[in-house]
Amino acid sequence: GDPCTINDFCDLGVCVPGEGVYAMTIDTLRDCIHGVTSPNGKFFTYHIESGETRVDDIYDEFIGRRGNLPRAMLCHGGNVYFSGKHGYIIRYSPEDGRFENTGAKAPVGRGREFLSTVSALVEGADGTIFGGTFADGYLFTFCPETGEILNLGKPSIENRVRDLTLGRDGMLWGLAGDDDQLTH
Repeated sequence: GDPCTINDFCDLGVCVPGEGVYAMTIDTLRDCIHGVTSPNGKFFTYHIESGETRVDDIYDEFIGRRGNLPRAMLCHGGNVYFSGKHGYIIRYSPEDGRFENTGAKAPVGRGREFLSTVSALVEGADGTIFGGTFADGYLFTFCPETGEILNLGKPSIENRVRDLTLGRDGMLWGLAGDDDQLTH
């Protein structure tokens, strides 16, 4: 059929048969979509122009259990970032198709590492990566060059930073709260 325009909804097909899309991000440098599926944690790259899909099985090495499926992904500096088991930040390099545990770990309360996953990611105006966590609702920054994580604390008493976005004025906006809590 005809190519999609910006105002159309288009069915791009199934990336991984039997799987749903759990998290994804668009890679404007390569004109593709990177994502992770549920329930089996398959990492996929969908090339928008050709419709071709590459699938990698990262579950055992980087995810380890269903609760650690990435809930957020971000393209930054040509790489894709998301969290894996125990909240470790994983880097995918589309350049060479490699996955790497950066060694950086999202903040989480002591003894709750098995619940740790990043639930929101956004790039700030100066290139800083801001993230929010699922289990404890922490806000943090991540520097890919140094691997440094800086815990900025809890913006709300509730768990789970649901989403983050950057306003045109440079202000970071977010939502915090789980399904059974008030969202602030």
